[in-house]
Amino acid sequence: MQNDSRLRLRQILMEAVFRRQRLWWTVFVGILVLTVLVIVFLPKRYEATAKLVVANLRTRSTLSAGPVNRIVTTEDVSQTQINSEVDLLKSQAVVRAALGLPNIPVGDPRQLKAEQETVKRIQDHLSIDPVRDSSIIDVRLIDKTPEMSVFHLTSILESYLNQRKVLTQSANAADFFDRQAQLFSGDLANARDALTKFEEGHELVDMDEQKKLQIERVAAIEDQIAAAKSNVANQTSRTRNLLQRLASTPARTETVRRSLTNQYSQERLNTNLVELVNRRDELLHRYPPTDRAVLALDQNIATARSALDEAALHPASDSSTDVNPIWQQVTTSLVTSSAEVSGSSAAQKELERQHGVAEGRLHDLQQSTQAYDVLKRRYQEAQTGYNLYVQKRDEARVGEALDKDQLFDVTLVQRPITSIIPVRPKPLAYAVAGLLMALILASVLALYADSSDLLVYTPQQLDAVTGVRTSGTLAEEINGSEAPENAIEFRRLLTSLRSSLVQGTDGARGKRIAVTSARPGDGGSYVSEHLAHEASAQVKLRVALLDMTRLLEATRSNHAVTVGLQRDETTLCWELAFPGSAVADSSLLILGQFGKQTFWTDLEPALQNADKHFDMIFLDCPSLRDSTLAIYLDGIVDGYVAVVAAAAARKRQIRQMVSFLQQTETPVLGYLLNRRTYPIPHWLYRVL
Repeated sequence: MQNDSRLRLRQILMEAVFRRQRLWWTVFVGILVLTVLVIVFLPKRYEATAKLVVANLRTRSTLSAGPVNRIVTTEDVSQTQINSEVDLLKSQAVVRAALGLPNIPVGDPRQLKAEQETVKRIQDHLSIDPVRDSSIIDVRLIDKTPEMSVFHLTSILESYLNQRKVLTQSANAADFFDRQAQLFSGDLANARDALTKFEEGHELVDMDEQKKLQIERVAAIEDQIAAAKSNVANQTSRTRNLLQRLASTPARTETVRRSLTNQYSQERLNTNLVELVNRRDELLHRYPPTDRAVLALDQNIATARSALDEAALHPASDSSTDVNPIWQQVTTSLVTSSAEVSGSSAAQKELERQHGVAEGRLHDLQQSTQAYDVLKRRYQEAQTGYNLYVQKRDEARVGEALDKDQLFDVTLVQRPITSIIPVRPKPLAYAVAGLLMALILASVLALYADSSDLLVYTPQQLDAVTGVRTSGTLAEEINGSEAPENAIEFRRLLTSLRSSLVQGTDGARGKRIAVTSARPGDGGSYVSEHLAHEASAQVKLRVALLDMTRLLEATRSNHAVTVGLQRDETTLCWELAFPGSAVADSSLLILGQFGKQTFWTDLEPALQNADKHFDMIFLDCPSLRDSTLAIYLDGIVDGYVAVVAAAAARKRQIRQMVSFLQQTETPVLGYLLNRRTYPIPHWLYRVL
């Protein structure tokens, strides 16, 4: 699609050029002549070039009461810096100084005007271009001779450096800063004396440090007091516990206990017990166990055994006592704790005394802080101002020395040089540019003249007027239907018309096509005849061709006219014939009779009769400028075909025809551009 658009645009442009050859050649040759005149008569100009580099070599510090930054850093050159240098180079002050002219013009108005023109010419011929992505500035100046270009460019650069010197330095800056430093020196001495007297009177060395140490001392004493209170409470509680323990602890305790056994008694008791047991055994041989003697012995044996057990359980003992060590230790701890309580209480009182003294000293320091801070701040401000102005004085002196030797942030890295080859005119470049301009301007003017013409030449122009796409384009009728391009176009057009016919209510496809044109001579009859011939010869249809102009002329008389159709062997279609004429024969097909007053009522039955015998019916109508017959066929025919002659029909006539046809209910099957001429040679047209 894009290739078709380019091809169509190329074809439209070439057709416009060939169609407007006189205009095109006039513009083309005129521009070429002007180009030759420019090349021949344009004065020669020579160019001198120089290069400047911008770098942050010198530090700049601002005058402020803040701390002085003594660190020197190298930064990239900003675009703002480069633009500032470019604007300074282009300024009138630099150019006027280079030409030796005063900054304030004075003198005769004519002389002033001449000076201003000279300055304007130099500025127009001066070109200053920063090199992209670098800090280099290219400076060019064009003048009449190489020597003049170098001289003027050198003068401009020298004037620029002098102007740069004026802008970078301040008059008597070092003296100003020196005077300010002396003033601050006196203030600094007075502030130092006042601060020293205050420190001596209050025994101060460093207020902040002493306050810090005193606060730390008060905090340490408070910690010691808290520790002393804790120790006193601890010892008091311990003393109370020791007193309770001492009350429950005896003063003396048993140290030695000796046990003595009752061996003699136990031996005698054992002997008696054995004897009693033996006697009981003897009695049991003679008496029963229930006898009184036996029972008495049993009682004696039990008594002996009880005595023996008692002697074994309670032996004889011997014991001795001494001072209780626990009582002695508790007593010693109690004495020690009482002593510690007394000592801790005394230490606490001493710490409390020291705390009061420290707090009093801290209070005195805090009372003196405000006055001390004022004196110290005055001293620091005086010292800061003195140091600042001393530094500024030294920097101003260094800057004056650098300005004296023209050591700026801008350096001339290439002095003005020139070439003996003029920069203009350039014959080859001017010739190529003139040729291209001549081609483009001549083509554009030819295209504009062709598109703004009142006539229609191309299908695209017809599309713009009608608002719809042109259905077909027919070439000039030189060879008639034998022209291969027209024959192919008629065949394609016929196919398009048949497919565009709307079916009727009875289910049959439409047959009747009215062919009209915007103006007489546009070729409506030519299109009708060849469409009918194409339908008969190629598609093998029975086609009728009704010449409506001839039919109207035949019905101008008052009597009725019989109208019929007769086959024409040349066009192979049925054409209008009248019975009794020289060309009428026996094959004549009668359609009906037409009267002058009943023409429109007789036309519909005649066409219905023709519908029975023919596949297609073409009605060749007169142009809309001559007759509105085609408009009255609305509802009778099935479609319209409008013919427009290229390079003949005006756009106004075409718009009127479109307006008439849009008012009808019958559809327009298509617009045809007839007698299309191709101003491009045939071989070139095929190449395009």
